[in-house]
Amino acid sequence: MITQLRISNLGIISHSELEFGTGLIALTGETGAGKTMLVGALGLVLGDRADFGLVGEQDAHVELRMAADDATGAIAIEAGADLDDGELLIGRTLTASGRSRAYLGGRSVPAAVLQQLAEAAVNRHSQHDQVEMRKPARQRQALDRYGGAALQEALAAYRALYERYAELSQEVAQWQRQQRELASEAELLQHGLNQIDAVGPNDSDDTDLDVEIARLERSDQLRDSTLEARSLLSTDEEDGDTRSLLLRAEAALRVGEGDPELRRIAATLRSASEIVEEAARDLRAFGEGLDAEPERLAQLQSRKAALAELRRRYGASVAEINAWAEQARSRLATLDPDGNGLQQRRQELAALATELSDAALQLSQLREHAAVALGSEVTAELQELAMPHARLLVRVSQQEDSHGLQVADGRRVAFGEQGIDKVQFLLQSHAGSQATPLGDGASGGEMSRILLALQVVLAATSDPHVYVFDEIDAGIGGQTAIEVGRRLARLARHCQVFVVTHLAQVASFADQQIVVAKHSDGSVHQTSVTEISQQDRTGELTRMLSGMAETEAGRQHANELLDLARLEREKVAGR
Repeated sequence: MITQLRISNLGIISHSELEFGTGLIALTGETGAGKTMLVGALGLVLGDRADFGLVGEQDAHVELRMAADDATGAIAIEAGADLDDGELLIGRTLTASGRSRAYLGGRSVPAAVLQQLAEAAVNRHSQHDQVEMRKPARQRQALDRYGGAALQEALAAYRALYERYAELSQEVAQWQRQQRELASEAELLQHGLNQIDAVGPNDSDDTDLDVEIARLERSDQLRDSTLEARSLLSTDEEDGDTRSLLLRAEAALRVGEGDPELRRIAATLRSASEIVEEAARDLRAFGEGLDAEPERLAQLQSRKAALAELRRRYGASVAEINAWAEQARSRLATLDPDGNGLQQRRQELAALATELSDAALQLSQLREHAAVALGSEVTAELQELAMPHARLLVRVSQQEDSHGLQVADGRRVAFGEQGIDKVQFLLQSHAGSQATPLGDGASGGEMSRILLALQVVLAATSDPHVYVFDEIDAGIGGQTAIEVGRRLARLARHCQVFVVTHLAQVASFADQQIVVAKHSDGSVHQTSVTEISQQDRTGELTRMLSGMAETEAGRQHANELLDLARLEREKVAGR
């Protein structure tokens, strides 16, 4: 409940301070006097976008005092604000330099915090809501609100499952992407290991392979060179080969066997001849082992090419290639190329989809039940609002989707955070006529009455709120206007209701009437905002009825309206 509103230097309102009570509060005044500006001031402290065109040379300030409940109190405390004896003091300042500051409970807060408070405590309605209420989301919200605690609990349970389902779906999608990457990685690693295992590199490949290939490639040349060298060292003919010469030199020194130095030199020559003989034997063996072996050469050259490819891919040496293979085998052991983890999550997702489907159907059933009751109650209200043959039908349906959620009857339907249902309000103007989407065939006055009827019904099924109706009575008059006033008064039995109206029939039902009046001295225009007494209300209602100075007939009509409203209040209070 809003208890106080203060305005300073906002547009043509230089200063105004209003105290509000419970029930229905009517804001009236001549066209252009500033009634909408008063509602705009209220909107500023409820977080609306600032209009700096309303700021003059001095800063504009709006302050509102509101009784705190559990919801608004929690928002305020979270924002660091203080409660003042169970009330919240909310402020908004617009500076001449184009800056906006918001205050809550003595603390500076973002305007978004004020918007949170507004969403929790205040329902505002204007002709704009006629457009908004045509949107499926708004219609679904209205139905869910009407459905009460049971429906809200079912919706909360569904949302919790949906959030988990959405998270797990993202995990599965991520695992699928990762699985493709892992499978690709595993394939590359296995391909590398297959290449390495096919070659089987060993340590001798780094030292012996090139030697053997070179020997096989020059086997004929090496054989000839070996034979030549062996013949020079030692031959069977002993016709001057190196070994024979060494032996002859040794024999020549025997004449000096008594000389120690000559004996030493002779021994050296004998040892050298033995070394030459050994070398000759080695050359003979080497030469005999030399064969062209083209198949062996081709095999070794192929191995060399394979090793060169391994070196290019996996390491410059055999040791590095084998180290890569060891790391690849370790990595393969940690991968899941077969997708066992992905399969497990898919099973979890399927099980969760079943739970989600059950929760969605339960929510849908509650909505269908509430839809029938809501349509019936709003239809009854419309009959009292001079629409006796009109019916509001609330349709709950699902849209089939091949990629949607599978429900019990085997269908797949579109689903989202709010469930599987598409909620649509339809208006049947008279019996036998075709029901059309809300707003398609209704006039502005009819839409005003439909919205009012809807709010009257919803107010009885929800916690108390503050309602603000701005020109919701546009396009109606006469007896219909009286019924609108009566319905607003009934709504105000549950909560505090502000209504901006130009109809005396509506204003007469108010528990409190605020008059917005414009004054001018020819150069300066200002607006005053004043609560009027019960006696003054007769004069204001007379003006609203005729737009002219008071007449006796006008005053009589105004008093009749006030008497009618008083009887209505007594009737409601007596229930």
